[in-house]
Amino acid sequence: MFNSSVAIHGLFRHSAGKPFRLLLASLLAFLSVTAHAQLTSVEHKAIDDVLTAGNLRPKDLEFDRTTISSPWVLSLCQEANAKPLEAIDDLLSTHDIAREASLPELLTKASSFLGPAQAAPLDTANYRGQLPADVPEAIRPTIEEIVHFIAASNEAVRGALKNLAPDERRMLIEGLSALPLKGTKESLGFVKGHPETTTRLLELLSKVDLPAIRNASITLATEVRRRLPALQAFGRKTDWKGSVVATVDGVNLEISGVGNDAHELSDRMLCIDFGGVNHFAGRYAAGIGYSSVLIDFGSSETIDTADAGAGCGVLGIGMAFFIGGNAHFHTGSLNCGAGVGGVGVLVKSGGAATYRSATMSQGYGAFGVGMLIDTSGENHYTAQDLSQGAGFTGGLGWLIDRKGDSSFHCVPNDPTKPARAQGYGGGTLSENPQLPGGIGLLTACEGSHPTTASSKAQGFGEHMGLGSFFSGAGGDTLTATSMAQGVGLQGGSGYLLHLVGSNTYTVRQGSCQGFGVDKGVGVLLDRQGDTIYASAYGRPGSGVAGGLGILIDPEGDDRYWGSPGVSTFDALGIFVHVGGSNRFADTLHDNQISLSNYSVAASLEDPRRGSAPAFPDRKYPKPGSEPTPSETQLQVLYERAMLQDPLSSSAAVDGLVAIGTPAVEWILKNKLGATDSYALDVISEIITAVGQPAKQALAPYVQSDSALVGKNAIELAIRSNAKEVGAFLSGPMSKPETQLAAVQAAGELQAESTVQKLMPLAGSQDKRLAEEAMKSLARIGSSEAVSTATALLLSDDLIVRRSAMELVAKFPSSALAWANPSFKTFDERLIRISLELLGKCQDSEAVSKAASFLDDSRPAVRIQALLAINGRVPKDSRGRVLDLRNDPDPLVRQVAAGIDLGR
Repeated sequence: MFNSSVAIHGLFRHSAGKPFRLLLASLLAFLSVTAHAQLTSVEHKAIDDVLTAGNLRPKDLEFDRTTISSPWVLSLCQEANAKPLEAIDDLLSTHDIAREASLPELLTKASSFLGPAQAAPLDTANYRGQLPADVPEAIRPTIEEIVHFIAASNEAVRGALKNLAPDERRMLIEGLSALPLKGTKESLGFVKGHPETTTRLLELLSKVDLPAIRNASITLATEVRRRLPALQAFGRKTDWKGSVVATVDGVNLEISGVGNDAHELSDRMLCIDFGGVNHFAGRYAAGIGYSSVLIDFGSSETIDTADAGAGCGVLGIGMAFFIGGNAHFHTGSLNCGAGVGGVGVLVKSGGAATYRSATMSQGYGAFGVGMLIDTSGENHYTAQDLSQGAGFTGGLGWLIDRKGDSSFHCVPNDPTKPARAQGYGGGTLSENPQLPGGIGLLTACEGSHPTTASSKAQGFGEHMGLGSFFSGAGGDTLTATSMAQGVGLQGGSGYLLHLVGSNTYTVRQGSCQGFGVDKGVGVLLDRQGDTIYASAYGRPGSGVAGGLGILIDPEGDDRYWGSPGVSTFDALGIFVHVGGSNRFADTLHDNQISLSNYSVAASLEDPRRGSAPAFPDRKYPKPGSEPTPSETQLQVLYERAMLQDPLSSSAAVDGLVAIGTPAVEWILKNKLGATDSYALDVISEIITAVGQPAKQALAPYVQSDSALVGKNAIELAIRSNAKEVGAFLSGPMSKPETQLAAVQAAGELQAESTVQKLMPLAGSQDKRLAEEAMKSLARIGSSEAVSTATALLLSDDLIVRRSAMELVAKFPSSALAWANPSFKTFDERLIRISLELLGKCQDSEAVSKAASFLDDSRPAVRIQALLAINGRVPKDSRGRVLDLRNDPDPLVRQVAAGIDLGR
């Protein structure tokens, strides 16, 4: 039963119990009581050791991973992408606040991630309306005060929207709500008009004072909270069973006593029910352009709400409080704590609850804040998409489950579709302009949590968004199909933070468990307990294609199915495990550091290079075997090819391939001005199947006066490996709009003609441009650029430095000429970099030179010498390598234990 003192001293606060302690018997007797809010000294030491062994510094984690430049990129998302170690501490602290903080405190914290946040005064001086006499006199003044604050909050919301005409406000309400559903079959019941363009929606949104709405919500939450104890006390002692419907100070209200009530209205700004078994079928706590509050003290509640209700704010404020018994929520979309350009909150305290929603619910935010806070009970959460802590562009979605063994389930009706849930932050690249991701947080404080999802879940971020799943207890089982459990994609960041207990992480396919791809950042911290990491192809703590993957597990007897710590030279994988008796895949053993060229544990060749053709299994018709049809017929074929239905699309693609070069020329002429990623995939498939004539037809388009056409043409050239385009890249490389894309393509297409253009760009002050230019020079491998590369071998930028090494190492004589003078210095870092460079050379003289440093007095230098000769140890140095397995320094011993002597 709900305790009124809880409401008095903090909205639904509860005791955190004994101070949290993490025992690592072999390392520390105990940590401080606040250790759960930051990385511990043990974890920091382990990370530092691993970085040292890999010739890395914390600064090396900061290579550029930006993919979208937009004013809607949130600062916490930027930090999560650029400074992951700092972000871990900030996220642990944020999740820790959710254990006890009051609703106003949580709203202030959530709002601060979207911009400056503080409670805004709500002036009630002009509101003196009185309730009808049918409302019991004892509680009437308290309810009137709430009414006055809702009226004042409505005035604040109107002020925030004052620059919108009525039709513009309606366009924005409908357009923003439906924006994430573009391109899907999903729809919202209250959206009647035709969807506006994204550009138009953002133009209208710029007229809205979004911080004013958020700040008003903090004050309204504070004032409602102050009056909850009085309301609850009245409900406990009264026998009033009446019901009053009225309008006071412009606030439509509905007040019911302790009877069993059915609430079916859809325009209430205040609804209070003092008890009984209640059913809500109307739209309550739905602030759509205004403020709306629902307070229910019933012993049992059933909430059957269509779209937009039960704590939904769309350019407004919606707050629902269910205090007391068990509750069953059966809702559509935008429910149970959903904020779109506003604030939507659902707070449930006392009893158990089941939550069933469609999409954009259970803690969802876009351009605003959405929060679901459940403080007790064994709860079950089910949704289809964009829920359970999901943040879309400019928004924060937060689900907080404080107590009890609760389950989370999010699988769309089509299980092949992504869940985008359970700590998900993402936007969309298919819109113009592109929309960066928001912040999605799922905080499960106590109890065990069976969690299932399809993909893109359980701490997943994409498009510069941030998703974080946090569990403060143990015994959790997390199951997903793919792209889950601490994964970042396309500049996004995913953080799975688990503090206690033996857990099981299962992912059916790859890309999981601390995995960063395509400039994404994926982090998994599992602090205590015996854990199973299972997946078919997963590589824990790995990064590819410019990504960064980190897995930190400081304790326990764990089992890993995939080889940990894999990366490519333009990415980084960091795998940190401390203590325990563990079973790893073939690249690591207990008490061993196994390092290769680009990662802390293992290295794989970049999967994007040297791979099979993009479409190896498809058999296409012969290009030119069909006559060229009319433009109308080409349009029909093209539209069918774009359908995301494999059978219809494949037949249309075959038809276009059979037409051959004329079809490609028609597509390039008419369709390059507005294509999304899926369309580019299909067009590149057609170009690849048609072959060289199609690639030649593509080449001139990279020089288009239209930046969008030029970028799309360059991207098509990369996807279809159209080397014929390489000679045309110098022009777009000189234009700011297409420069970065052209620089990337130069390397992918081995465009040697661009080397002179690329060399000065490798020294650019623009980090992203410098990295991509040096990467392309390394891929081209021209001797012309060796002088540029040697000048950058000491760069502070990890990707520039590694790319420079890749190029210089292709010319062993140049590498030795640069390294030999370094060996005469006492600069340890310079010597280690020189050894790292020699280790990349396919040259016996370089190997012998590196082996001569096995006797160096400095442990870090001995480590680098070991890595440089791994797999090809000279015969006269093998005895020394075996001796180093008993070296006095533990890091040297562990690295030496993993060295392959070779044949």
